Amino acid sequence: MMLSRVAPNHPEGLKKLAEVLEDPQCANQNIDMAIEIYRRTLSLIEGDSNKTEIATRMERLLKKMGRDHEIKDIAMYLEQERASDQLSEDEDGDDDGSLF
Repeated sequence: MMLSRVAPNHPEGLKKLAEVLEDPQCANQNIDMAIEIYRRTLSLIEGDSNKTEIATRMERLLKKMGRDHEIKDIAMYLEQERASDQLSEDEDGDDDGSLF
């Protein structure tokens, strides 16, 4: 099965291919292949937000496929996202001792 040829060093193209492969509406859906392409993309793509987005997609797919033990391989990218989602005391605005 070859949907398309994507340059192996072009992370944006690889990401799009993985998105197609994970789509339930795709006649050639292949979640395992999507995970592997996302894994390759993660090592090539630049930018923390891009890496976090891909890791989040991978986490969801790994859980769906019962491959939870592989999440540890991408945990550092997931932790970056979760840390950035929390407000610091300076960002809180209220001086009541709470973060929220």
